[in-house]
Amino acid sequence: TELKTERHERQAGQQALDAMLSAEVQTRTEESEMHANHLNRFRAQWEENLLQDRDNFAALTKDVHAAGQLLAGNVKGAGMLLGIPELAMSTQSTTANSPSSHLMSTGRGSLGLSAGADSRPNTSP
Repeated sequence: TELKTERHERQAGQQALDAMLSAEVQTRTEESEMHANHLNRFRAQWEENLLQDRDNFAALTKDVHAAGQLLAGNVKGAGMLLGIPELAMSTQSTTANSPSSHLMSTGRGSLGLSAGADSRPNTSP
């Protein structure tokens, strides 16, 4: 009778452990599915953001190239880069800032500043 009682106690303990283990496995399985769903949503959002960032970077690169064309005095080239076949700007506005301009050779930029470290406007003729 003692052996039967001990055997029943061990079986009851084993069943309790099995039930707790099954509950833990189910809880972990549900958590794992939830994490997988979060990861899939994160991955989709990441891919969308990456495509948007690449589009934005391409647009920025195009704008920088166009700005370089404008700084070099090439209005027509900048218009072509931006997809504007005929810019309504006059070329005179960019000619004063081009490297071959007579203003550049005097050491005075478009702001009328001297070429030195002094940031005050140069008022001498």
